[in-house]
Amino acid sequence: MKNVLYLNTLTNKGGAAKVAYSFLYKNIGKYGFNPLFLSAKNLGREKHELLIKKLEKSTGLPDFFNFKSYGLYKLKEFGEADVIHLHNIHGGYFSPLALLFFTNKPVVWTLHDEQSFTGHCAWAYECEKWLAGCRHCPDLKRYPKISKDTAAFLFRVKKCLYKPLKPTVVCPSKWLARRAKASPLLGKFDIRLINNGVDEEIFKPYDKARAREELNLAQDKTILFFSSMGSLKNPAKGGQYIKKAFERFKDNKDILFVCTGGRERSYCGDNFLEFEYIEDENIMAKFYSAADLFIYPSLADNAPLVVLESLACGTPVIAFDAGGIPEQVKHLESGYIAAYRDEDDFINGIKTFLADENLAYSAGIRGRKVVEEKFTLEGMISGYIKLYEEITSR
Repeated sequence: MKNVLYLNTLTNKGGAAKVAYSFLYKNIGKYGFNPLFLSAKNLGREKHELLIKKLEKSTGLPDFFNFKSYGLYKLKEFGEADVIHLHNIHGGYFSPLALLFFTNKPVVWTLHDEQSFTGHCAWAYECEKWLAGCRHCPDLKRYPKISKDTAAFLFRVKKCLYKPLKPTVVCPSKWLARRAKASPLLGKFDIRLINNGVDEEIFKPYDKARAREELNLAQDKTILFFSSMGSLKNPAKGGQYIKKAFERFKDNKDILFVCTGGRERSYCGDNFLEFEYIEDENIMAKFYSAADLFIYPSLADNAPLVVLESLACGTPVIAFDAGGIPEQVKHLESGYIAAYRDEDDFINGIKTFLADENLAYSAGIRGRKVVEEKFTLEGMISGYIKLYEEITSR
């Protein structure tokens, strides 16, 4: 059996972790591959963490002082790997200099954001400086933040580190693939499209009344549901717009806002409920099914699993025209795509679907059908299996 080694920051939270660990690592054994996994838990900081943070802050070089990752080549998992499958390698556990260890092994690199081709940020938003070297960074606080403007230097370092590499770069959306191909850093590589997928046997429509009863949610209210890691405190996923939407609807006692993904469960008022991060997919499927609409004003996204999960559960999605979301949600067919950062249009999308039960019902059916045809877990895994077989047979 061929050994596939996965690298990602986490194993239990976020879309990248789901794809890398829950979907691929836990399933490819059925296809004749032996999965291995390394994360921040294996390669993260242990000693001198305070000193490392001070070094990063004073130099503006995030992750460079994660010395443990320099010993990657000594690990048994690395030595036995026939394929290295990188996912998120930023996030405080992996030094970019350790990429030099990957020059003699087949490498697949799945992009979940833009950090691989910018100077430092995971999402460039409207900024296009990544096309020309990231000089004079306009926002040092974007995740992962830097303390001084070293973005152009970090960009040049990446360019040097990427020269000896020959990865097959996978993008889960056409939007990200176009940007990767336009990148001075990644454009020379073999770039493929493999859509993200979800398990349609778990994420499926449940009876709304029963789902609400099990979750202890009101039966007599219209539920607007939002979910992201970090919940309302995640600006990239539009937490600020959820707050603005609540302000618009807070006097309507027939509407209940429900949010998941925060650090702790809290009660925010008669028509606003916030829950902690929920790892159990079966429970999440019931939240989607209990909702009338999934409202997701993300400002930066690739191919979000939460959108696919909602569609698979038959719940229409209201979102901005951001990233790969329009590839998942068809305007006025399976949801509503509002103009980017347009609060009024986002609210209009919510009102449009709340005012037309037939539109919402048909959108739920169409959304489920789209997932079954294009975004299944089996389809995603099959795409990666074919890629593994291709690159190991060269």
